[in-house]
Amino acid sequence: SMSEDEIIELSPVVGKDLKILRKGIDLSFKNEKRIPNKPIKMIYAGGLYLNRWKTLAEITKIIQKININSVEIQLHIYSQDSLSEKQHDLLDDRVSCFFHGLVNKQELDSLYSNSDIALHCESFDLRQRMATRLSFSTKIVDGLASGCAIIAIAGEEQTGLKYLKSEDAAICISNIKNLEKVLLGILQNPTDILVWSEKARKCAIKNHNLSLIQKELFDDFCRLSEES
Repeated sequence: SMSEDEIIELSPVVGKDLKILRKGIDLSFKNEKRIPNKPIKMIYAGGLYLNRWKTLAEITKIIQKININSVEIQLHIYSQDSLSEKQHDLLDDRVSCFFHGLVNKQELDSLYSNSDIALHCESFDLRQRMATRLSFSTKIVDGLASGCAIIAIAGEEQTGLKYLKSEDAAICISNIKNLEKVLLGILQNPTDILVWSEKARKCAIKNHNLSLIQKELFDDFCRLSEES
C-alpha cells in the first residue's frame, strides 16, 4: 500500500498531487472490554519472508525467558509460509510459541477476538529494512480492526511503525531489546491491554471507516470525470 512517505518522495517525480487510498474496514466490529487471557495471548498473522521470521524468533526468545518459571505469555503464528526445520525449532516449541499455518479470514477474525495482542513486525536486517522502509502492510489495518492491542516492532524509519506511533495506536518498539521491559510491564498491569485496544479502535474509526473511504473515492472519480 502507498504510504505518506512514498507520496512525499513520488509527487515531485510524477508531477501530480497524490492521495492515499486507505484500506477500509467494517466498523460494526465489537471491541468490548474483556479480561485479558492468562497466559496473555499474542497473535501474528502474515508472511515470514523478508526475514520477518528472524524477528519473530527474537521475540520468541524473549517470551521463553519470561516463561522460565511459569507460562505467562504465548505467541501464536499464522502464516501460509512453510517452515524449514531450523525455523520450526525456533518458532514452534509448543509452550511459548506455536506455528499454526494458514487460516481463512473468518477463522482469523475469531482468533483475533480471542487474543490480547496483535503483533506487527519487520526485519531488522539492514537490507530488508531498506526494502520495506516505505511499505505499509494491510495487516496493520487488520490489527486495528481486531479488537486487540497492537505491538509494532520495526526499524524507526519503517512507515507502518511511524504511522502507528503518530496515531498513538500501538506500542511501538524500534529496538527489540526493549520488548522484554514492555511485556513485563503488561504482565504487571494487564489492563493496559484494554487501554491500547481502545487506542487502536479510535485509529480505525478515524482513518479506516469503509463507508467514508468509499464515498471519498466516488467523489474523486466524479471530480476527475467533470475535469476531463
